[in-house]
Amino acid sequence: MAPTLKAHFLKISFSEFCDRLNYYGLQSLLVLYLIAHFNVSTAFSYTVYGQYVALTFASCILGGMIADKFLAPYQSVFLGTTCMFMGNLIIIYAVKMNLFFAGMTLIIVAIGLMKPATSTLVGILHNKMSKNNKLFVYFYTLGNIGSILGPIFYGIGISLQKYWIGFGMSALILILNMVMLHSTQHRIVKRRGEKRVGAAAALILPYMIIIYLVVAKIVSIFYIFAPAALFLIGYLYKLFAGYSAVERRNVGNLWIPLIASILFFIALLQVFSSVTIFINENVNTTFFGFKLPVTWFSSIEAISVFIVAAPITYVWQWLGLGGKYGAEISHVKIAVGLSATAIAFMLFAVSVKINLLESHAAILSILFANFFLSIGELSIIPVSISLISEYAPVRQRNFFMGIFYFLLSFSGYLSGLIAKITAQISYQNESHFEIFFLVIASAILGVAMLLFALIPFMRINTSYK
Repeated sequence: MAPTLKAHFLKISFSEFCDRLNYYGLQSLLVLYLIAHFNVSTAFSYTVYGQYVALTFASCILGGMIADKFLAPYQSVFLGTTCMFMGNLIIIYAVKMNLFFAGMTLIIVAIGLMKPATSTLVGILHNKMSKNNKLFVYFYTLGNIGSILGPIFYGIGISLQKYWIGFGMSALILILNMVMLHSTQHRIVKRRGEKRVGAAAALILPYMIIIYLVVAKIVSIFYIFAPAALFLIGYLYKLFAGYSAVERRNVGNLWIPLIASILFFIALLQVFSSVTIFINENVNTTFFGFKLPVTWFSSIEAISVFIVAAPITYVWQWLGLGGKYGAEISHVKIAVGLSATAIAFMLFAVSVKINLLESHAAILSILFANFFLSIGELSIIPVSISLISEYAPVRQRNFFMGIFYFLLSFSGYLSGLIAKITAQISYQNESHFEIFFLVIASAILGVAMLLFALIPFMRINTSYK
């Protein structure tokens, strides 16, 4: 890689690192922070958590449009970094919940501006070079380090009873990122005129206001999702009417990875809400006199992804399920991923039972649960994206990928809603957590078994290509 391109790549990857550090750091801390700092109910904190996840995913759609139409990618990343820095700064000094919501709004908007733009910049570098796909692997790996370190950094503040430390550390790292981006003299994509920047600002401001109103529970998130869902249903119906019989069958089969991804994310996001509350309230996390911050447990699944990635690829190859062997094989992987996710929540339920006897043994069960979650993620999410990219009608492939991310945002909302319902029932003792985790495991396992049963009847035909 040429020195100039290498410098660009490192700056882009560091921006993605900052993005994930802030997103996962705040996500791991959010429920506990609202309860401890603002003395709100667990149910209320779950609602805010679900909205945070949902709005962050959804904001990438508008952020990508703004980057496409009005800003060069570097401008979008720099603007997002600036908003993220301001958001962390506001949260540090937020003595009232409204100020905290304002800071959270800026972070949500920032992620929406940064994530699509960093991916675009890596794509530009990829086209300028030898098109070695390892570039994307390096980008994902460097960014994922932020997913691991975010909960760890923010957990330090929890362990010291000084929540501002995590936000302060993020702010300092973001300053470094702003300096790196500002010092870039040779843009890969030329900067556009100030009128374009003004147009972007005119869109971002009302966008921020809408997000703040939703986060502050002044306007229900339902008024965002309902119109969007109706539009998607109507547009899909119109598209479906013009498809051939082969295309209809292929599109119908693509709902399997979409539904599987929703179920997986609903389950995975419990790690940052109900599982976190269970650990915080019931599990003894003290080792050799040091109490492990509860947010550190949120990094286990991301660490497990690193550990499991190579072995699971080898296992797929050994079983004859590696490479492109048809959509039916991909559906087998998805069913296996759902089964692994169900096993993970069975282990979370086991940890509740074990915790009554030995807390440290419960932690071991939690570790194994996150291990199976990582198998679920690697078996569902990459496979689902691959299926959509490969088998969606060529002329609507980007649209179906957009549906994928919209549904992930919806799963964030559902995850918070489900956790809220259980909190309203009230966890009078640990057995409530056990029942909740077993219900999730049973539901996901039921879908996995149904998928295994349906696989022989599924066929995808790509002859229209």
